[in-house]
Amino acid sequence: MASSGFVLQTLSFSLPALVRAWGVDAPALSAAFTLHLLGITAGALAFGRLGDLVGRRRVLLGAAALQGIATLACVACSSPSGLAAMRLLAGMGIGGIAANAVALAVDMAPRRGSSLWTTLVLSGVAVGSSLPALVVHWGAAPMRWQLLFWFGGAGTLRLLPVLALALPEKRQHTAAGEPTDTRGGFRELFAPQRAWITVTLWAAFAGSMLAMHLVTSWLPLLLEAEGHAATRAATLTGWIHAAGVGAVFLSAPAFARFGLHWLSVLLGIAFTSAALLAAFGLGNGALGVLMIAFGFGLVGSQSVLGTLAGHLYPERCRSTGVGAAMAAGRLGSMVGPLAGGAMQAAGYPARSMFTLPLWAIAVALLATGLLASLAGRAGRNHTAGS
Repeated sequence: MASSGFVLQTLSFSLPALVRAWGVDAPALSAAFTLHLLGITAGALAFGRLGDLVGRRRVLLGAAALQGIATLACVACSSPSGLAAMRLLAGMGIGGIAANAVALAVDMAPRRGSSLWTTLVLSGVAVGSSLPALVVHWGAAPMRWQLLFWFGGAGTLRLLPVLALALPEKRQHTAAGEPTDTRGGFRELFAPQRAWITVTLWAAFAGSMLAMHLVTSWLPLLLEAEGHAATRAATLTGWIHAAGVGAVFLSAPAFARFGLHWLSVLLGIAFTSAALLAAFGLGNGALGVLMIAFGFGLVGSQSVLGTLAGHLYPERCRSTGVGAAMAAGRLGSMVGPLAGGAMQAAGYPARSMFTLPLWAIAVALLATGLLASLAGRAGRNHTAGS
């Protein structure tokens, strides 16, 4: 999961160097962002269902290989279209890893406190997403754009033998009386007792991920345009993900205790910080604090949603359910880079990049409230694993 988090952010942190090296405008790379997210969507759906059918371990290993090979292939790209194609394939690998890793964590975790273990697995994404900022500082100045893709691709492939040896296939416990066939597939997600829960979960995922990707896809470039040095821009963007790491670890016990109320708190923090950034721009003295608050709220909310998805569905369709929820989120997040590119091309000020996320976070907040109402106290207790 950490390797996926790293690969997810490679293009955002490489964007300023890519624009200089290729002599293109930033909007010309919008397709690479969008196709990457489309790949995550397709991978989460396809590999999630495949994991339920043939086993999560083998599908996860295949998805990791695809992520690593496609990311390394980005190094050889010389045009936006070639880069977009490789990012599409890398995204499919990321989606497959996420869907099956979360489901496998729920399968293997002890029944009591399983949300803690699931959240710890998801924390890898936040940890990995914070590392490209360190590589930007470590790399030569001006940074070669290929550097992050080398790290992400080679790192993933070097992990494959470790994963092959360490990953289990069989779960340690089975819910009493739970059927073991996997033929229900996507129909299971819309069974009478969980159809509306599925819809509201998807809406919360979509709102949270749209807001996150709209901002982080373009933030390093926007900060440089506002007069921040390249290393400062990378540091500020990295703070979003670093704050998310703290939020993920804090969310494990907090979600177990407070349930969906904790998700509402996280989204509220993200909404407030985005509103202040939209109002005061990227040159205010509290910029670092607001970036930390924004990352804490949004990254934390996504870890809670991932944990929630893993516990809402029975084992026979768990990878399918997690994959479909993440795919819904990625469909929402695909709007972000496209909207950001359009706003860049139209000459909107940098702080306008935080206006659209306000609406997306508001949708996630509303969906969270509806989800809490649908699930009730018993559902919250169950999904928290306590």
